[in-house]
Amino acid sequence: MASILDTHTKGQQRDLREEIVAVVDAEELDEARRDPRVRAFVAEADAYLADVERRGRKS
Repeated sequence: MASILDTHTKGQQRDLREEIVAVVDAEELDEARRDPRVRAFVAEADAYLADVERRGRKS
């Protein structure tokens, strides 16, 4: 299975993560976070955003 980091642009990844977080309410989010696919996606998105932030600080 391809990673979102391979199949989506940086902007699309950020938008997708924001959409997911906005759509899922707190109860569903707690349940969804137990899903390994959701945890993997959120971890990838968080790592990517942290990397972008670090690179921005270096500039």
